[in-house]
This record gives sequence, structure tokens and C-alpha cells, in this order.
Amino acid sequence: LGLPILLGISRKKFIKELSNKNNSSSRIGGTISSSIFAMMQGVQMLRVHDVNEVNQSIKVFKQLIK
Repeated sequence: LGLPILLGISRKKFIKELSNKNNSSSRIGGTISSSIFAMMQGVQMLRVHDVNEVNQSIKVFKQLIK
């Protein structure tokens, strides 16, 4: 149907397990890298807590890969 793919990835438990960061607010780096990876896999919408930071990282990433 061509529906957009939505992923809620922000501060998730898998980021905690991979990064050893128990405090969820310390997982922004994992959220950003996971968001960029998901976007590269075709995810079109992300549900995140740190909107400005993730948005900035995606904008910079898109410029870097041009």
C-alpha cells in the first residue's frame, strides 16, 4: 500500500544494553545512530524524545553523504 513506516526507537532498552547507559536521558547518542541507521533502511518516520538533536543529526548526515 505504500504506507509510511514509523519506528519508535528513542532511548529504548536495546540502546541501554549496547551502550551500558542505564539512565535513559544518557542514550541520545544511541538514539541518533539508531535513527540514522533506520532511515537508511527505509524507515520514513521516527518517534523520538530529543526531536531537535535527531533532526539536526539527520540534516547533517544527509549533507555529508551528498
